Amino acid sequence: MSEQISELVDFGLTLLQARVYIGLVQLGTCRASIIASRAGLVRPETYRVLGELSSLGLVQRNLGSPSTYTAVPPSTALKTLVQQHKRKVTRLNQKVPNLAKLIATSRLPTTDSTEALSVVTGPENLNLKEIQMINKAKEDFAAIVSKFGLLQLSEYGIDRALISAKRRGVSVRVIAEIGPSNIHFANRLARHIDVRRTHDLLFCMDVSDKSEVLFGPAFPDTEEEAISMDPKTLDYNVWTTNPRFVGAMYTIFERLWEASPKYSIGRPSRVQQTRNQITK
Repeated sequence: MSEQISELVDFGLTLLQARVYIGLVQLGTCRASIIASRAGLVRPETYRVLGELSSLGLVQRNLGSPSTYTAVPPSTALKTLVQQHKRKVTRLNQKVPNLAKLIATSRLPTTDSTEALSVVTGPENLNLKEIQMINKAKEDFAAIVSKFGLLQLSEYGIDRALISAKRRGVSVRVIAEIGPSNIHFANRLARHIDVRRTHDLLFCMDVSDKSEVLFGPAFPDTEEEAISMDPKTLDYNVWTTNPRFVGAMYTIFERLWEASPKYSIGRPSRVQQTRNQITK
C-alpha cells in the first residue's frame, strides 16, 4: 500500500488523494462513508478529496440516494495524469520567454555593476593578485611597500612585473622602507622606476589605474619577525574596486609621495655585500 501511494504521489497526487483513490479501487463502487472508514478520514474531508479526484478525471460520481463513487481504471487514470503533466509542461514552456525577460529586468538599479570587494589571503594568492593588477595597469600603478615586503618583490617576480609595466609606458611609483637589509633590491628598482623612501609603515597597498586597490598590514622589518607571525595575520589583504575607497587610498598615497624624499641609489653595507656575494 505505501509503495503504491508513493508512486501515485510521483504522478502528482497528494497523499490523501492517493489513499482515497487506492481505497476506492480496492472497494469498488461504494458510498463515501465506506471510503472514509477505509482511508481513516472524516466524512467532510473524504467528500473534499473525492471532489478533487473527480475534477482530475480519476473518480466517477454515480447519482443515487445515497451517491456512490467508482474509481477510473488505473491504466486510464495514470494516462490521464501523464497527459495533464504534458499539458502543464507545454504551458510552462510557453511562459519561459516572457517570464525570463520579466525577471531579468526586475533587478534593482546599482550605481556601479562592476564594484567588487573581496579578501585575499595566503602569500601565493596575494602575490598573484599583485601581479595581475600590475599587468592590467594601463596608465598608473602606485605601491607602498615595507622593508621586508621590498625583499619579497624579487622572490615572487613582482619587481620584474613593475619594470615591465614601466617599459610599456605605465607610470610606476613605489614608496618603500629602505635599509641595509634591502638596499640592493631598492637600487635595482630605482634604476628603472621612481622610488621614494619612508619609514615606520603600518600598512602597504597597491593602486592600479585609480580603479582598484589592494590594501593590508605592513610586513615586519625582518624575515625572523615575519616567520614568527601568524601567516593569516601577515597575508590578509582587502581588494576592492569601490570608487570611494580607491580614491581615498590614492589620496593617501599622493600625500605620502609628496612628503617622501626621492631615493638615490646607494651603496650596500659591507655585511650586505657579503650576503649578495654568497647568494650569487
